[in-house]
Amino acid sequence: MAVPRELLGQEVECPGCAKTFISNEEPRRRRRRDDEYEDDDEDKIDRRLRLDDRRLDAFAKLRPPAIALIVVGALQFLVMGVLSAIFGTTAFGGGGGGGFGAAPIAGYFIIEFVRSTLAVVGACQMLNARSYGWGVTASILIIIPSCCHVTPWTFWLWFLNLAFGIWALVIINDSDVRWLIRQRQREDTEMERDRD
Repeated sequence: MAVPRELLGQEVECPGCAKTFISNEEPRRRRRRDDEYEDDDEDKIDRRLRLDDRRLDAFAKLRPPAIALIVVGALQFLVMGVLSAIFGTTAFGGGGGGGFGAAPIAGYFIIEFVRSTLAVVGACQMLNARSYGWGVTASILIIIPSCCHVTPWTFWLWFLNLAFGIWALVIINDSDVRWLIRQRQREDTEMERDRD
């Protein structure tokens, strides 16, 4: 039991068990002063503000390339839609699609639609700092050239894909961004645990 310094050597009564004893040693733990508590609170607030600044900086780095991936993925999706409409009507309308059958053209466009959709989904996960893996996947899927980039009116799209994909890969591997993604995943895990 901690005894005030002025009562050392005197007979005191224990408030818990009501036994009396002579206090003969100094308290082992020194009581903290109120200003020490204030210093601790200020340190906690400073640390919290530094973490919030780091979080905001990481989001500021992450959002532009993620939005760029979403835009390029959506453009690719739209281009695929237009090209599938053009080539699809040619292939199924009797023109033969330039010598190809309808099945290979349909298969190609399905693969491209899936690729564009996965790239946009991954970029959305990256935008919200939810998944490192989805961000890397979206970046790589955007970089991979497709056959639609050989036409003169869509060739420029691949240069956008390449630039934005490399930019997104560089940003998602930034240490602050990876820290942010880990923090967000930890928060999500804690929220799921609290729900259960």
